[in-house]
Amino acid sequence: IVPMSVAFIFGETNKALGRTAYAAFLQAVLPIFITLTVFSVLSIIEIVSLGTSGFAVIFGYLGSALASAKSLLLNIVSIKKIKVRLFDLYRQGFPMLLVSAGAMVMSWADTITLGIFCSASDVGVYFAASRTALVTTLILVAVNAVSGPIYARLHKEGKIEEIATLAKKSSMLLLLIVMLPTSFLLLFPEWVMHCVDCGAVS
Repeated sequence: IVPMSVAFIFGETNKALGRTAYAAFLQAVLPIFITLTVFSVLSIIEIVSLGTSGFAVIFGYLGSALASAKSLLLNIVSIKKIKVRLFDLYRQGFPMLLVSAGAMVMSWADTITLGIFCSASDVGVYFAASRTALVTTLILVAVNAVSGPIYARLHKEGKIEEIATLAKKSSMLLLLIVMLPTSFLLLFPEWVMHCVDCGAVS
């Protein structure tokens, strides 16, 4: 949790500095790349286990955090320093804390509830189906990663009309792009789930 949180915070700081694409790379690409590289090395030397797999994930996010920290140190030297009180950070961030906590509860409540009333095999099938459907949300995450800092900048500048325009354009773009994978899942659900099942078996 600690390396992942640090990497996430440093990535968001890079977004605040206007380096959105680089922040997205540090948050979404670099940790996975490092994790897969370490896991591949562990597989070659045949010491793969649950513990070593966890080590690979930790190493991936730790590498991302270190890369983010180095980047920040090189770019915040020329930025004017201001004092920020801890209470102000808490007051401004508390609404986002509630939103993030609610999203976390919503993402796991269905699986946990199903696990109480159904068998493990039912939960496994449902979890695979729900996570497969979540592929469509990757587009939403990508667009939000780019548009989020723009919303913040426009709000700070008081450009409410431009925020409305950006919201309409981004929503329309999301709708058009997400229609393709969603239509594919609706038209060929048996084939998609069969591929997921075969991948799990293999």
